[in-house]
Amino acid sequence: METPQQHSVPFAAPPLSGTKGMIDEFKKRIAHRPENPRLHYDLGMALVLASRYKEAISAFDKAIELKDDYADAHFGRGVSLGWSGQHEEAITAFQCVVEINPDNAIAHFMLGSRLSAVGRYQEAHTALQHGLKFNPDDAQAYLNMGFVCKQLELWQEAVAAFQQVLFLQPAMVDVLPELGKAYERLRCARSGVPLSQAQFSPLDFECAASLYYGGLAFLSLNQYQVAYAQYEDLRHIESAEAQQLADQLFLYLTVSSQ
Repeated sequence: METPQQHSVPFAAPPLSGTKGMIDEFKKRIAHRPENPRLHYDLGMALVLASRYKEAISAFDKAIELKDDYADAHFGRGVSLGWSGQHEEAITAFQCVVEINPDNAIAHFMLGSRLSAVGRYQEAHTALQHGLKFNPDDAQAYLNMGFVCKQLELWQEAVAAFQQVLFLQPAMVDVLPELGKAYERLRCARSGVPLSQAQFSPLDFECAASLYYGGLAFLSLNQYQVAYAQYEDLRHIESAEAQQLADQLFLYLTVSSQ
């Protein structure tokens, strides 16, 4: 888990079977009613479902040409551009959406995701904040916020964001190492305990680094006994790295218990 993820977008498929059938049908309808922006939008959506993003962008462009404040078409265009790797153009499209519909939470989230993809982290932070005002229950948005705050070295905010992910989606346990890393950074500044050099593998939840960061994550959640159990597991791994991380985790446990 290293980079913010794009939201999954709940596109509703038109009531036709098979994307090719949908595309052909909408093209027929457009031939009879070429000035109807909704038909061009529907064609764009069918093309998105078929992963034909370049053609989808053209269809959305036509819908917007016919109705420049067509928020759904701007949104579809942004999604297609983002999935095509054209992040700057996607940013412009999502900016249009939030200008038309400022309370569209998912458009703010998508904007934040694309801004983050091009390294514009401060703007991404602002976009995600706006989206969370309208939908404070989106775990993916908090996950993205955590990553953005890490890039901005806003460690307290990163910890809070990753904690909120677990509050909303307790099954997302793969966020624990990220929470642990952010918490380590936060506590390092406060307690003077030096940063570890642990290398975490997302594919190995039994490795020493995973237990170490998991312990820190549980400590941040005030689950002291679970954090101590992680420490005990570390102590039983026969490697120099594990013993060093166990000692360091014990320092954090000791500071927290005082």
